[in-house]
Amino acid sequence: MFRIHVRRVEEHTFILHLKGELTASSSLALHRTLDPILERRPRAVSINLSDVETMDEAGLSTVMNGIMAAPSQGTYFYLIGLPEKVEEVYRLRSQQGGPGLVSGRTH
Repeated sequence: MFRIHVRRVEEHTFILHLKGELTASSSLALHRTLDPILERRPRAVSINLSDVETMDEAGLSTVMNGIMAAPSQGTYFYLIGLPEKVEEVYRLRSQQGGPGLVSGRTH
C-alpha cells in the first residue's frame, strides 16, 4: 500500500513523506498531491523517500517532473533518502543541463 503524508512546516514549505511502492499504479496519487502544492509556488518542497520500498520508471518520472517544474517558479526541491541508483540518474541529468540535486540519506 502506498501512502503520502503531507506536512506544512511554514506558510510556503512542505514536506511529503512517501511510504510503500511508488509505481505506475501509485504515481497518480503523488501527482495529484504534488501538483496543487506546486501551484501555490512554495519556497521549498521536500520529498522523503526513505520509506519507499520500490520505485519504477513511472514513480521516478513523477518525482522528476516535480523537480523540473520547481526551479521555473522559484521553488527549492529537496529529496531525502534517495536510493543510490536513483541519485545517479539525477546527477547525470543535472550534468546534462537539468536541475541540480540536493539530497540527504537517512540510512
